[in-house]
Amino acid sequence: MAAVSSTSTIQLQDLERPPTPKDGSLLNTEGHRLGSEDDATGGLPAPTTTATVVQRWNHPSSNLFRVLSCFWSMLVSGANDAAYGALIPYLETYYNLTYIVVSLVFLSPFVGYVLSALLNNHIHLRWGQRGIAVLASACHMVAYVIVSQHPPYPALVVVFILAGFGNGLSDAGWNAYIGNMDHANEVLGFLHACYGAGGVISPLIATTMISKGNLGWWTFYYVMLGLAVIELTWCTTAFWTQTGAVYRETVRHSNSDSGTGLRTALFKRPYARVSWLSAFFLLAYVGTEVSLGGWIVQFMIQVRKADAFDSGMTSVGFWLGLTLGRIVLGFVTPRLGVKLAVAIYIPITMALELVFWLVPQFYVSAVAVALQGFFLGPFFPAVVVAATRLLPRHLHVSTIGFAAAFGGSGAAILPFAVGALAQAKGVQVLQPVILAFLGVMLGLWLCLPRIGDKRENDFESETHRHLSIFGWKKAFRFGIHQQANLERLQELGFLVALPVGFNLRIHTPPGYIRHRLIVIFATARRAAEQQIKNERRSQIPVIMVQLTEVEDEHFQSGQAGPIEDDAEFTDTDSEISADSDYDPRDESFAERIYALKDIVPPTTRGWISNKIDFGVSAVQNTWYYSSRTVWVVCATALMIGVPLATCWAEDQQLEGMEREFRMREAGGDALLAAGESQEGSTADQIGLALDRAEAKPAL
Repeated sequence: MAAVSSTSTIQLQDLERPPTPKDGSLLNTEGHRLGSEDDATGGLPAPTTTATVVQRWNHPSSNLFRVLSCFWSMLVSGANDAAYGALIPYLETYYNLTYIVVSLVFLSPFVGYVLSALLNNHIHLRWGQRGIAVLASACHMVAYVIVSQHPPYPALVVVFILAGFGNGLSDAGWNAYIGNMDHANEVLGFLHACYGAGGVISPLIATTMISKGNLGWWTFYYVMLGLAVIELTWCTTAFWTQTGAVYRETVRHSNSDSGTGLRTALFKRPYARVSWLSAFFLLAYVGTEVSLGGWIVQFMIQVRKADAFDSGMTSVGFWLGLTLGRIVLGFVTPRLGVKLAVAIYIPITMALELVFWLVPQFYVSAVAVALQGFFLGPFFPAVVVAATRLLPRHLHVSTIGFAAAFGGSGAAILPFAVGALAQAKGVQVLQPVILAFLGVMLGLWLCLPRIGDKRENDFESETHRHLSIFGWKKAFRFGIHQQANLERLQELGFLVALPVGFNLRIHTPPGYIRHRLIVIFATARRAAEQQIKNERRSQIPVIMVQLTEVEDEHFQSGQAGPIEDDAEFTDTDSEISADSDYDPRDESFAERIYALKDIVPPTTRGWISNKIDFGVSAVQNTWYYSSRTVWVVCATALMIGVPLATCWAEDQQLEGMEREFRMREAGGDALLAAGESQEGSTADQIGLALDRAEAKPAL
């Protein structure tokens, strides 16, 4: 049969050219958060980028009420932490404790911080910020009720674990909440200024009540109980609508392609670098802060020979400087850049620490301590800002919670270590320890990645870096050479940055120059990319395609090989088994048992399978959390129980030695009295001196 062919012609139409973005639309483009996804063109951000909605502290209006409640909660936390240092001399006298034993009040909150780090993200996912508000405030309130009853010292140490748990929850929750707001650096400065304000009023009130009012040290916790009741009412009312469902919806978009929780933040690159560096930095920082605020009173009393009230006012000055530093430097830090500003503050603090250490004058030491607090103030907000800018949003609570808990361990371990060293070498060891930890903080901070602005994309961040290091002219040349089509960029007005830069450099501050140049670079670059893509699409040629249909000339020919009707013809279909070929005797016992599943309907089997999976998951979760609980209990026993037992044994030994010494003194006095007076025997005189009855003969 002759071959059949046909030909048809199809004309491919030109693609419609997308509209070129107008000049006016360029200024409306906004950058995206660092670490967001880029397009496939060389890892560069897409020309049109969706901006993340950033809330303000006063918009919507409900945010103002919530932010103020966060401020109050941090004030309670600061008052709680600062009270330890002011109460140390009185606890030492009331319970008759040594330096090591009284230092346990710094160590016990560490356990609470660890528990908060493990449970913070789960509480957010389950109950949202409402759960944080209720649990943190309730922990404070219950702890203060017990402490106000001045229980035995071991019970006091255990109760402070509960207060540490509340502090850990509020630290992570409120820092992550405010760290995602617009102007986060400034608002976080006020947040931590409230923490410092609590640190100011707490030693002031405690010292005045005890030294001037002649009240017991535990009466101060009646004041703390009132603050905690206000915290519970205010925070619960403010965050009542912020349930777990609201929080899960908030982080859902950020968690589109990666895991969530503490494990991702700590063990997945590149998040792990930021998480661990932030945690170790806060470990050194919070330890330094609490050690200075906690031991400064004892240092001033013993080394500078000041009285108790003046020494307490020194602690007030430190916390007041911390508060003012967080407010004032909160506005300076964004102007300098977060990383550069902290890199400047740390050496200044080290210089002030040297003055405090080497100049043996009370007033010089008091001023140096207050200035140290001023420059230490912005460190915690700076770490929170760094974490929120370098990490995606769904990891903020986990990372900040872990870093705060790690920092809480610094607040427990470092003051305890200072107390142990003070027991052996004297309280003057405080200064070299603080200086060493300031050096560690500087090294850790310099290891963090570059911290750009929240609204910058990758290209803008790199331009920002060149502006900061080389100046705006070299940064401009960098922006030019990064593009593939220089002529196209010139046509689009990218070179307008040059005269604009000259004009801005003469008439405006450097910060505004940097901001405007970044906007010009970014908008021109996006417009260039979009126009180049549009031109490539419009240059698709018209292609004439000729299709020819050809029929195979061998299609009608016979099949080579055996014919299906032959007796010896076989194919693969004949080898497929059928029910007629099934022999039950070939079935194994296991196959017969497995076939019994068909007795149960599929829906019932699915229900049973789900229940089994739920049971296995429940057992795994129970084992997971119980093992962690056992670990916390064992760690608590090792870190608190062993020192307590050791100190109790030492106290018993000292009491025995004192009792023996008193008996020897009494015996010596009795012997002398017997020598002077011959009334009665020597045994009778000794018995009367030891408050016993007169010696009588046995018979």
